[in-house]
Amino acid sequence: MTPGPADRGGRRCVVLMYHVIDTPATEAERQWCCEPWRFGEQMRWLRDSGHVPVGMDTVAAWLDGRGELPRNAVCVTFDDGTRCLRETALPILREFDVPATAYVVAGLLGADNDWLRADGWSRRALLDAADLRALRDSGVTLGSHSLTHADLSRVDDDAIRREVADSRTRLEDTLGAAVDHFAYPFGRLRRHAYDAVREAGYRTAVTVADGAVRRGDDPLLLSRVEVYHWDDLERFGRKVRWGAADPELSARSLKRVARRLLQFGGIHRPRLPA
Repeated sequence: MTPGPADRGGRRCVVLMYHVIDTPATEAERQWCCEPWRFGEQMRWLRDSGHVPVGMDTVAAWLDGRGELPRNAVCVTFDDGTRCLRETALPILREFDVPATAYVVAGLLGADNDWLRADGWSRRALLDAADLRALRDSGVTLGSHSLTHADLSRVDDDAIRREVADSRTRLEDTLGAAVDHFAYPFGRLRRHAYDAVREAGYRTAVTVADGAVRRGDDPLLLSRVEVYHWDDLERFGRKVRWGAADPELSARSLKRVARRLLQFGGIHRPRLPA
C-alpha cells in the first residue's frame, strides 16, 4: 500500500463518517446510504490493508497527549443513530473486529428521522434506549448528536445550551456511563455552539470538514472523511490513504487538495466560525 503524505510526515487518524447502512429507498438519501455488502467490503479492506481501527476514546487520549496512536489509524463513526446501526452494521463490525462510535439524537430515541423527511428521505427508525445499551455492551462508543438534531448555527443561545448539555445528561442517564463525544448536527456551528460543547465537558467534537486528524488539531473541531453510496473500493482506499472526501485532481477539488497538503504540513488549521 502506498502511504499518503501524512503517513510520511507524522501520525494522523482518518475519521470516517457513515450515516445509513442500508439500500437507499429514495434518490434524496442515496448519497448517505452505504449498502451492507459494500460496508462489509470496506471493513474487510481496512483489516487486510494494514489499517488499525480505533475508537474515539483512543483518538481523544492521543490528542490530549495521554496516549499513543497506531500507524494507519482509522476511526469509524456513524451519525444520526438509525436502527440499522444495530441490526445491520453491528454484525459486520463484530466480524472484522472494528470499534465504532455512534452519535445519536438524544431527544428522539425510539422515534424516527422526521428532520429529514422534508428533504425527501424515507422514514427510518432511530435507536431506542435498549438498542443503545446493547451497542454499549458490544463495545460501540456512544456520543451525542444533540437533543433534536437542530442546526446549531441557526438557533438562539439558550437552545444551543439545551441541545448540547441536556443531550449529554439524557444519554448518560440512559447508559449509566459518561458521554464524552459530540457531533455537530449538519456539521454546522458558530462560536456559541463551540463554547457550549466545551462548557458541557465533551472531550471531542466532530464536524463534516474534510481532512484527517493530527495531533495539535482542536479536539472540538475535528475533521472527518465522509463515505458515500457510490464509493467503490478504489475510491474508498484513496479516501482512507489521503484523508480526503474527494481526492480526485479535478478542477473542483484542486483547492481542497492544496488545503489538505497545508494541513499535512502543519501549516493550515481549520478556523472556528464567528
